[in-house]
Amino acid sequence: MKPRVALLTNIPTPYRLALYRALNRQLDLHVIFDDLSEPNRLWQLKADEMDFPYQVSRGMRLHHVRKRPDLAMNDDRYVHLKLDVLSKLAGLRPDVIVSGEFGARSTQAMLYGKLTRTPVILWSEVTRHTETRTSPIKTQLRKALVRGASGFWSNGHESSLLLEDYGAAPERIQPGMTGVDTRFFAQETRRWLPMRDRLRSELGVHGTTFLFVGQFIERKGLKHYLDALDQLAAEQPRGWSAVFVGSGPLEAQLSAWRDRHPEIPLVLTGFVQSDVLPRYYALSDVFVMPTLEDNWSLVALEAAVAGLPQVFSRYNGCSADLCAYGSAGLVVDPLRVQAFADTLRAYVETPPPRLPDALCERFLDYYGPDRVAERAHASVLAALTPPARRLGMPAGALR
Repeated sequence: MKPRVALLTNIPTPYRLALYRALNRQLDLHVIFDDLSEPNRLWQLKADEMDFPYQVSRGMRLHHVRKRPDLAMNDDRYVHLKLDVLSKLAGLRPDVIVSGEFGARSTQAMLYGKLTRTPVILWSEVTRHTETRTSPIKTQLRKALVRGASGFWSNGHESSLLLEDYGAAPERIQPGMTGVDTRFFAQETRRWLPMRDRLRSELGVHGTTFLFVGQFIERKGLKHYLDALDQLAAEQPRGWSAVFVGSGPLEAQLSAWRDRHPEIPLVLTGFVQSDVLPRYYALSDVFVMPTLEDNWSLVALEAAVAGLPQVFSRYNGCSADLCAYGSAGLVVDPLRVQAFADTLRAYVETPPPRLPDALCERFLDYYGPDRVAERAHASVLAALTPPARRLGMPAGALR
C-alpha cells in the first residue's frame, strides 16, 4: 500500500507539475497549496496538468519587499499566512508530511507531527547565500524545525550545506529534489534545431546569440548584465546578439540599451509560456543567468538539457551542481563586470558547440520527474523507518 503523503507548498508552478504527477504514481500524494498563484506570476496552468489530488488553503497573503543592500537590490516577495493547515492535515491523516521551507506552514506541519507522531520531512531550497541576512530569531526557529524533522529534501549541494549548518545530519538529507519535465525540453529543442536558421532569421539575430529567460527584475542581475554588454559592445561591436525572454519592471532599461546600440541585435520577446521556450533554446548559443540570488534556477536546467552551454552566476544555487557534471559552462560573479564581459567575449571570439549528448542525457535522467520521485519514495520510506534502522543510509544513495 502506498504511503499517504501530504505535501505543503506555496503555489502550483508549471515546472513542478510533472514532478507532482510522478510523485503521485509512487505515493498516495495530496498537495496542499497556499494559493493558486501570486500577482507577479504570468503563467497559465491547464486544467489537465493538475491531475493529482490537491487542496488550496484559506488565509492571508502579505506583500513585502526583501532588501539586500549588500547586493544593492530589492525583491518583491509574498508571505502566505494560512489558517486551516492543521485542519486539512487532520482530514487527510497522512503517514508522512513534506513541508516546503521554514515558515508558518512548516511550523504548523511540525506541530501536527508532534501531536500525532507523524514524521515531517522539510523540503528546503534556500542556501547560505540566500540566508545571509536572516535574523537571529529566524535562525533559531529554523534550527528548531530541523531538530524536529525526520528527514530533509534539498535541491543539491548548496542547500544541503545550509541544512547541515542548521543541524541536519548529512545522512538524513536527500539531495537532488528538484527538476523539470526534462524530456520535454530536450525533445522539443531537438525538434526545433533543424529549423534553427529560419528561427534566427525571423528574429533578426546572428553570430553568438546569448539568451536570458526570466523576470526582468533587479534580483536577476540584469543591470550588471547590461553593464557587461556595454563593455562587450565597446570591445566587440559585431558578431553577437542577445535575446531576452520575459517581462518585468526593468524592461524599459533593456529597451533603452537597445536604442543606444542599434548595431547590436537585442530582442525582447515579452513573456512566453514554458512550452514555447524550446524554440529559443534551439536558436541560441549560450544561456546567461546573471542572478544575484537564486535558490536553484530551474530555467538553467531547462537550458542544460536543451544543450546550451551557460554563463552561470556564483550566486545561483544550481551552479555547483550543474557544473559538477562536466563542461556545462563557466561560473562568473556578475558584480565583477569586467570579468563578466571577458567571459562573454570569449564566447563571441570562439563560438561554443552545443553540450555533448551524453551530458544532456545525464541531466535529463537525474533531474527527470521519475528519478526525483524515486528519491522521494525512498526518503518517505526512510522517514517511516525507526531511527535505529536508518543508521548508515547514505544521502543521495539513488544518485
